[in-house]
Amino acid sequence: MTTQKIMDDKGSRRAPAFRDHLNEEEKRQIRELVELCNSHDHTSYSSPLDADMYLWRADPSGEGILGLLCIWHLGATTDGLDTDEVAAFTAPGSRGRGIFRELFSDVSLVLRPAVLFSVYENASALKALAALGAELYHSECMMVRELKPEDGARAPEAPPMDSEGRISTHFGEAYIRDIGGRAYIYGVLVYERFRGRGMGRRLLSEVLRQAADMGFSQAFLEVASDNLPAIRLYESSGFSLEERLDLYIKKLSKDS
Repeated sequence: MTTQKIMDDKGSRRAPAFRDHLNEEEKRQIRELVELCNSHDHTSYSSPLDADMYLWRADPSGEGILGLLCIWHLGATTDGLDTDEVAAFTAPGSRGRGIFRELFSDVSLVLRPAVLFSVYENASALKALAALGAELYHSECMMVRELKPEDGARAPEAPPMDSEGRISTHFGEAYIRDIGGRAYIYGVLVYERFRGRGMGRRLLSEVLRQAADMGFSQAFLEVASDNLPAIRLYESSGFSLEERLDLYIKKLSKDS
């Protein structure tokens, strides 16, 4: 069953959209909802305009969005299950009406078997996740580093970056993605046979150099709070803790 079919069955109150299909007015309304939630909940979510798919419930008056789901297809697994990441936003004045649960039910048939929710701890989010049956998976530290022109000046032999933002070397790989005008560094991987030789620091240095060359003034990344060796590497490379996110997991039964 396609997402469009789900939406047709449910009526016109909810509408699916893929990232490339959002118009400027829809982008404005998404940003406005996220800013409203941040102000109310004292959080700092960035506007999720890099998600792969969106599902929302519009205000019947046409004045905005009451509830929104943003879905990222991660291309990764969690506990051996293909995984999607979901961010949810509900307008403060519309909470307690079951909007989040309805939207999640609408889209669950097209989600991968494992779903991760990244949330700042607040009563509203925790209550919604508990009702859904999601469980705490682990916590992530968001770390940030300012970039200066001297971080750039890429060497002629520097590895190229492909169209997906992937930087590949003979000893590892990493990705850079533009999120809110900042360089998001992810997928940092040193191949097993090269570990323990300081290659992680060398790879990170190359990624930061390329991010600076691309004109970014700030880079950020996420690391599991219990991954102390990685945290020490990032701290010694100039990163500092910006915020902490809790990741909750919901495993879906595709047979039900």
